[in-house]
Amino acid sequence: MLAHFPVAQKDELLTSILARFIQQIGIKDNKVALDILFGNRMVVPSPFLQGHITQLLDHVGHVWGVHPRLIVERHTHLPLFKPFLSPNRFKTLQADLIYRRANPSMSRAGIPASVIQWPTCYKICPQCWQEQSKTLGFTYWQRLFQTPGVNACPLHQCLLLDTLIPIHSSHRHQFVGASCYQCQARFSEAANPCELKLSAMVEMLINSKLSSVSFEQWTLYYQKLARDAGMMIGSRIDHKEIADSVRRLWSDKWLNQQGLALCGENTWLLAMFRKHRRVFSYLQHFIVWLSLRGSTVDLLVELNLARAFPKIKRGTPKMRETKNIVKRDKSRTQWLGIVESSQAESLKKIRTTVLGARLYSWLYRYDREWLNAHKPNHASNYQNYRVDWQARDRHLVKSLIDIKNKTEGRIEDPRHSKSWFIAKIAKKSMIEKKLYKLPLCSLFFDRYSESVEEYQIRRLSRVMVQFIECKNVLRPLCEIERLAGLSHQRCRKPAREVLRLDIPAWQRAAALS
Repeated sequence: MLAHFPVAQKDELLTSILARFIQQIGIKDNKVALDILFGNRMVVPSPFLQGHITQLLDHVGHVWGVHPRLIVERHTHLPLFKPFLSPNRFKTLQADLIYRRANPSMSRAGIPASVIQWPTCYKICPQCWQEQSKTLGFTYWQRLFQTPGVNACPLHQCLLLDTLIPIHSSHRHQFVGASCYQCQARFSEAANPCELKLSAMVEMLINSKLSSVSFEQWTLYYQKLARDAGMMIGSRIDHKEIADSVRRLWSDKWLNQQGLALCGENTWLLAMFRKHRRVFSYLQHFIVWLSLRGSTVDLLVELNLARAFPKIKRGTPKMRETKNIVKRDKSRTQWLGIVESSQAESLKKIRTTVLGARLYSWLYRYDREWLNAHKPNHASNYQNYRVDWQARDRHLVKSLIDIKNKTEGRIEDPRHSKSWFIAKIAKKSMIEKKLYKLPLCSLFFDRYSESVEEYQIRRLSRVMVQFIECKNVLRPLCEIERLAGLSHQRCRKPAREVLRLDIPAWQRAAALS
């Protein structure tokens, strides 16, 4: 049972808190740290939406008495989504972070598929950094500064510095702490008023408890916003004038950096002033508000204005039922005859005939439930010819073979697993999702991926090579095992055999020589 856990600081990322704990305890092995904190060696750190909170509190709850929902609200980026998601979807995301043993929240929140460019490296305010170091004796990653669109510190009114430390570590199970960065600068450039206002609005959003706004309310709100700003041509919205207004405040370079370039015909800005059918991010909303309302815009006022519009309840139209049972039965019989005939290759083909179109129209109006149950199977003739998967398979497997040939003799490398090979060619997502279309790559992984047993033996070999180079082979087996990063519980049978038979024989031969 743990007797110590660091005090969580204001606006500190949960992964930063856990990284400080690991550093203070002095744990070097990532899997051991996961075992201590979560009781699960397969947890993957997620700086934006760290999950497995119930598992964490099962191990540290006695020294960190806090409710799981408070952890989500204060130390993750989930509050950014609350006003823009439906209540049910937000509760699902919250439950994923707190209760689930897997963490699908990044995908469920749409972050990988979002047009918004999420930060890839940690950012800091140099003055906040110096204050933390002076008053606390340590530094930490602040949640606000790792948020998309935030390039300025609203407290010190200066631009943030890029630390060049990746937010997602190359080591899958490693928590990256702020102690690995040494900030030399004490000051940075002054930020412009627009970026300061944007940062202040994001700070208010991430620290507020706001209720959601429906799609219908957002639609009515943006129609009124265009009228209030005078961006109308008669009764229609002037989309060109709105885009020009956004460009006057935000440069094309800045918009491109955020992933919100206004190029092409159907842009995200055009969609925002049409009927809302999907979720838009806080950054898209804030950019439009600041462009049309000016620097006096207030987050709470705008959300209350949107929430004041009525919610339109979507009702399902009642289906008309015919009283002519004889005609209904006759239509059903004729329809079944067409479906069972050779003409019924697809619904589309049935509807090209005069009788089929007439029967479909009548049954759709007066007997829809029965019609839906007796349609022909859906036929799809679509074939994707955009990618030559055989050529791609050959190209990728050649790259994998080159990597294998170059790294085959490196005994100091990490485990040459399937994930390690995929990471080396920077095609991780594509290969994992489309491996069934890449038979040569699949065969390569089956043949050349290093197993855990092989990796443990290679680690023992690496330690023995170091001892031979130092001419100090006669070391206790427990020390060799420890330097190889193995333990009695995790050591597989082949590695135990090497420790029991091969290394003692090696040492005896070295002693005789």
